[in-house]
Amino acid sequence: MVMGEDLLAIYAEAADERRAEQAQRPAACPNDGTPLEAGPRGELHCRFDGWRWPDNRTD
Repeated sequence: MVMGEDLLAIYAEAADERRAEQAQRPAACPNDGTPLEAGPRGELHCRFDGWRWPDNRTD
């Protein structure tokens, strides 16, 4: 049986993984998976739905 300390460790690990993922530049749009393209100022955008990084970050 999983005890409280085990659950806290699982939660902490998941939180660490989420922070690490959010710190990376995305390769694809999180909404539709379309590869992101670089804009003139280095921002990334989705040609399909207009999602932008870092403007539309969800962290």
